[in-house]
Amino acid sequence: MILSYYLTHYKSVPEGYELTEEDKINLERDDYEMSTGSDEIEYYDVYSVHWDIKDLQYGLLVFDTEMTSEELFEMAQEVIDVE
Repeated sequence: MILSYYLTHYKSVPEGYELTEEDKINLERDDYEMSTGSDEIEYYDVYSVHWDIKDLQYGLLVFDTEMTSEELFEMAQEVIDVE
């Protein structure tokens, strides 16, 4: 079994927001996402661990946390051990 760890940076913007040059560059990255619909510009990070067991996909996601990747892996292991 392989555990995969991801960190994705998000920027949430109001409707009608015009992309900056920096936004355009960031959107080319695999670890950056942008969404519309917030009242103001907001930044946050999403940390996740994903794995497959018997053709089922599992994942843990946490937002803006002080948790380390090791702690997230430990949490995933606890879920795996329950199975």
